[in-house]
Amino acid sequence: VGLLRDLFRGRPAVIVSAGPSLDRNITELIGASEAMIVIAIGRTAEPLARLGIAPHFLVHNEPNPFYGFIQGCDNLDQTAFVLSSHTETAYYSHPHGPSFVFGNPADFVDRWLEEHVPGSLTTPLETAGSVANEAFDLACLLGCDPIVLIGQDLAFSGERYYARDEVNRAFRHGDGDVRAVPGYFGDTVETLSTWLGYLTWFRERAETLARARPALTLINATEGGAL
Repeated sequence: VGLLRDLFRGRPAVIVSAGPSLDRNITELIGASEAMIVIAIGRTAEPLARLGIAPHFLVHNEPNPFYGFIQGCDNLDQTAFVLSSHTETAYYSHPHGPSFVFGNPADFVDRWLEEHVPGSLTTPLETAGSVANEAFDLACLLGCDPIVLIGQDLAFSGERYYARDEVNRAFRHGDGDVRAVPGYFGDTVETLSTWLGYLTWFRERAETLARARPALTLINATEGGAL
């Protein structure tokens, strides 16, 4: 993935995440691919396909069998796949454009690869464990400006966890995993303990970028979920 550094410096990018608010706002992306670099994740490939939107990049990091997110999607033929070194192999075989691999020094697979094949550890993308974190860091690596978030709720909406929840099934969790956090509209919303880690990562990454790239513009166009 290091080959992509600064490839789109100064171009705007939008990261399409799968929060419930995406169902309300996804039509705003029609025509966006002509003006912006569209970065999708596995869960948003199908909602984009329904609108005929072909993302420039798709980021995925899961070794578990989540190929169903993109199975049947016909909008990815030219999309560059940015995949972790331990992504489910079915993602590599799905029709798409070029593949780029990223690593994580904290990941046991990457550490094993580096130990057995020195020099194989690929350029990392920063993450708190969420593919949306990695998609955001990809936009930074590409040199994009501004960087826009959409569908990045990181909170429930009633009983809904994801956009197109009939496709993006929620995972099980216990009551002890639920946390209350400030909401986008000044209210209080519920999130999960793992999502709270992702949310904290975005805040801290923004603070770091404000010092490193003070001219960079970051926009949260999610219109819902956590602040």
